[in-house]
Amino acid sequence: MNVAESSVRFPITVIVRVLLVIVFGYVCVTFLTVELKPDTEQPVLVVSTRFSGAAPEEVEGEITTRFEENISGVSNMLYTQSYSRHGESLIVVFYKTGTNLDLAAAELQRNIDRVRDLPREVEKPQIVKASDRVSLPVYQFALTGESDIVTMSTWADKEIAPRIRTIPGVGDCQFDGYLNREMRVVFDAERLKARRLTVADIKRFIDRTNLNQSGSYFTEGTWEWTVRTVGELLTTANFRRVRISKPNEPVVYLSDVATIEDMYERPESLCRINGVPGIIFNVYNQVGANIIQTIDQVEKELKIFRQEYGPMGAKFQKIYDQSNYIRDAVQIVKESLIEAIILVLLVLFVFLKNWRSIFIVATSIPVSIVGTFIGMYLLGYSINVLSLAGLALSIGMIVDDAIVVLENIYRHLYEEKKTIVAACVDGTREVGMAVLMSTLTTAAVFVPILMLKGEVGTLFGPVAFIVSCAIFLSLFDAFTVVPMLASRWMRREKEPTGLLKTIMAPLRPLDAIGRTVSEWLLLALQFFLKGLGRKVLLIVAVLTLMGISYAILPGMGYLPTGGTNLLRIQIETYEGINLE
Repeated sequence: MNVAESSVRFPITVIVRVLLVIVFGYVCVTFLTVELKPDTEQPVLVVSTRFSGAAPEEVEGEITTRFEENISGVSNMLYTQSYSRHGESLIVVFYKTGTNLDLAAAELQRNIDRVRDLPREVEKPQIVKASDRVSLPVYQFALTGESDIVTMSTWADKEIAPRIRTIPGVGDCQFDGYLNREMRVVFDAERLKARRLTVADIKRFIDRTNLNQSGSYFTEGTWEWTVRTVGELLTTANFRRVRISKPNEPVVYLSDVATIEDMYERPESLCRINGVPGIIFNVYNQVGANIIQTIDQVEKELKIFRQEYGPMGAKFQKIYDQSNYIRDAVQIVKESLIEAIILVLLVLFVFLKNWRSIFIVATSIPVSIVGTFIGMYLLGYSINVLSLAGLALSIGMIVDDAIVVLENIYRHLYEEKKTIVAACVDGTREVGMAVLMSTLTTAAVFVPILMLKGEVGTLFGPVAFIVSCAIFLSLFDAFTVVPMLASRWMRREKEPTGLLKTIMAPLRPLDAIGRTVSEWLLLALQFFLKGLGRKVLLIVAVLTLMGISYAILPGMGYLPTGGTNLLRIQIETYEGINLE
């Protein structure tokens, strides 16, 4: 008993198999990542270290150079790029494609922890996953409002940015246009000299006073109380009362030798949103993260921010959203896929003119497309413009096997006068090997693409797999579903009458055109097969046409360019010009 015979005799088994493919395919498609194109970005880790108040030269000598020496030997690292600027060190580590960034980050952290004796002002290094296109955020939003920039900067640093960074898929959240509050202490050199004090002494006294400390705990009955001393200096009055005198000397306060001013740090960036000062947040995605889901979560968090900070006069405004471009691009390809399916069905209607035959052949389309999603999920592929283009490309090939099998069943049933079961079994068996070889040769075209490595393989490998998977599923449909449905639904259609006859009337000239084309093809074949000279002429004509087509070939490129509705202008000024 072959496959076709078992399908005809046990239709319930075939129906269950098809339903399982559709159900599992639907479940798998809900887990697939939606993105613009396959992830071809190079794995990147960014080491960010804050060194408050330090000049770029100090940052480079104390942090950047020492860190680079310790991370130079990490596994799978290609190269690094470092940036030392006022108060911050950035080291960008580029890894080989396919590197597990979680393991790489753990190894990088261990190497950085070996650096000892860092200045006390250096904060703990932060390691974040980032795209190799670190200058292009996937989402931007602005914070403006009635509050002053210093207050909004505190919100951004303490609440907004940390909460955005905790969202799954977010690699980092940076913000520009902020101003940090600082207490500026202006010393009187003569007064310091008179009291035999130095700037280092003053700094030591301030650091010793400006801190909160835990004072252990004590119990009282059934209660346990935690004791802590609060010494953090928050106002100018607190700084003025700092005692700076040495032991066994007259009491001296900071206000006796210096003037304290409540100001803000030197700004590193300025932001204007429609002419209004504000803070702009740049959200970067993790490598491999679902950009659409990540942005959806960010927007949900923004709604919460509006509820929390709205009463305080804060306004959150979306500036740039990359998911809109991705959604539009994917939607266009989805529409093209639907149009391809409709066109295939129309072509089947034009040439078959039998709704039963059209339905039997058309069953291969959903089975093949939905079943392909299972393979995409198992191999970790995503839904993007290239994968959907692969599905659209395979639509025309999906129905080929079903048409060949169905036409042969039709011939055995009505021309050889066999029973419906015998026609389905014999008709499928007769063309089975030819259909199998045809499918294998089509799939063989895409095998070399599956073997490609690097960025090209990442881009076009999924397309080759999707087309191959779809046509193999269509082969399964042609050998099982088509004979099963034909054994129960195939009937000789009666001549159309009434309105249907009027609709079908314009299609009759197509039959005459088809017969004419077939006759001309047979005559051309007979002509070129007579004599060696004619065969050589045919070969020369084909090669000439190939040469002409190559000559008029349009320009080549790696990938087509597309606009993302974002205009970025970068202006470089002379060295030494201040921000204002």
